[in-house]
Amino acid sequence: MSQKPILLNLVLTHRSVYHEFMVAEVGSWRSTALMLLAVAGFAFGTGIVQAADAINSTASVTRLLVTLMRSPNVQTDLKLDARQRAAVDAAIAEVDQPLWRLREVLIEKSADAVKELQSKIEGKLHATLTPEQRHRVEQLLWRTKGIWALKDARFIDRFELTATQKNQVTELLGSIDRSKASAAKVAEIEKQIEALFTEPQRQKVQDVLGPAFDLSRVRQVAVSAPEIAGIEGWVNSPPLRLADLRGKVVVLHFWAFGCINCVHNLPIYKTWQEELPHDKVAIIGIHTPETAEEHKFAGLQQAAKERGLAFPIAMDLKGETWKAWGNSVWPAVYLIDRRGDVRYWWSGELKWNGAEGDKLMRERIEQLVVERD
Repeated sequence: MSQKPILLNLVLTHRSVYHEFMVAEVGSWRSTALMLLAVAGFAFGTGIVQAADAINSTASVTRLLVTLMRSPNVQTDLKLDARQRAAVDAAIAEVDQPLWRLREVLIEKSADAVKELQSKIEGKLHATLTPEQRHRVEQLLWRTKGIWALKDARFIDRFELTATQKNQVTELLGSIDRSKASAAKVAEIEKQIEALFTEPQRQKVQDVLGPAFDLSRVRQVAVSAPEIAGIEGWVNSPPLRLADLRGKVVVLHFWAFGCINCVHNLPIYKTWQEELPHDKVAIIGIHTPETAEEHKFAGLQQAAKERGLAFPIAMDLKGETWKAWGNSVWPAVYLIDRRGDVRYWWSGELKWNGAEGDKLMRERIEQLVVERD
């Protein structure tokens, strides 16, 4: 009797759930000093969608753990009762935004803080979950890796593979580009790897992974959106709060009127403002100034008028919203879903050097508008 592939059925097997949080980092920006050092070791202009292998692995795993545990479908799979759900949600709230703000901090500067957050969430979960539930969480974490878990000695060493088998697995995994391989290609490689395993080894893999779980049911949330804070004045709108915009998709972008890269994005935001339904999509500009001229509210008002900007613009004079979001580049645009969670973002010009960030982000906005709760 044929057996279903063990590692297949994971959805996005060639990318972890973590990857999909970020759309891309493409384009030119006006950078803070931190960004001049390059985000987490990236080269300028590379796609942040391929970031997970380059960033602090502890931060990646901690973020993935938070993503899984916040999912109602994962909580249902774990059979959490009402008390446990409340405790898990409270634990996530403690680490969610602090971890998010560290996403672009260099590893050597963020390692201690990340470890502290990891220790906090793991401690809270250990106190809340039963041993069986904790074991299931471990199974789900392995499942998010797909066939790439076989590159991890902590995983593959459990199955007592021969040296020949290990070499063959390594060769097969090395035959495809993780960042570019299609799902069909990954499935093909997976079948070839499975054929190398003996029946007892396959059973051990199944024991480590546990029952099948559809990871597409885990909504890929980056963070619960930090609230707009410390605003000195508003253009085109009375004061707004993200909490009051629940039920709408929010396009929140950081910019400054003297930043040429920001200016290049403005026609795109104007088009979205004109074409997307206002009862379903809200566009908000967060103007965080850098130069002396940009600190003048009258200058912001004049720039908005001259460029025909109709969307609400907040004067983030002291950079409080910028800091709350852990933002570090002008321009940057974030997409917030109807529940108030950050789902996608893009740093830099949307059309830099032939990039089609405007089209990609427009598609994401429209996807979030029709997404089912």
